[in-house]
Amino acid sequence: MEREKILHDAANDLQYLLNRGYNKKSALKLVGDRYILDKNERHILFRAIFSENEIKNRDKKKLSQDQLKDRILSIDGYNVLITLETMLNNKILINAADSFFRDASKISKRYKKSKKTDLAIKLMFEKLVKLAPKYIYIFFDKPISKSGEFSALINEKISEFKLKGIAKAVNSPDHEIIKQGETVISADSLLLDKGKTIFDLAGSIIKEQAYQKIISFM
Repeated sequence: MEREKILHDAANDLQYLLNRGYNKKSALKLVGDRYILDKNERHILFRAIFSENEIKNRDKKKLSQDQLKDRILSIDGYNVLITLETMLNNKILINAADSFFRDASKISKRYKKSKKTDLAIKLMFEKLVKLAPKYIYIFFDKPISKSGEFSALINEKISEFKLKGIAKAVNSPDHEIIKQGETVISADSLLLDKGKTIFDLAGSIIKEQAYQKIISFM
């Protein structure tokens, strides 16, 4: 608990600096050095803390679950699944200052299918069925190993769950996620800032599962 209190004190200082226009990496180094934070704690703060303006801008674009019915969704496939697998593996999740849930790992570019992947996919699709979107795009980062095979598996699941949509492995998923669809489904900061409307699919599932292993900055 002592380290968590220190982490929250550091988070307050970091947001103070961000609100005053400091570069995030520079501000994090100042705060991290002051509180003697280790590499993992600094990584958590980097993923969890944003300026008040960033948070307000994202809040304006958030949609509720009910608003997703009959919309075209653009899903950041690895982002959603990594977050869900983190929960299923009973590891720490971050409820960030912008209210989006994020994993505390650094595996996005080294993702590999695991024993929990099938269950994560099942949870994602069960939720999508309830949301009843008009169409879904699910994009995967092609340079990550076996993304083509993974996209083929997800396309099978789209048919199995009787949804309309397509999964693709592409060289620039961020570009495609913004270009296609009406609502961005991701917790990636760049996508949240560029998307016209946004929704935290993984976060909504995590809340329904009443998962407890969370560091909250809300």
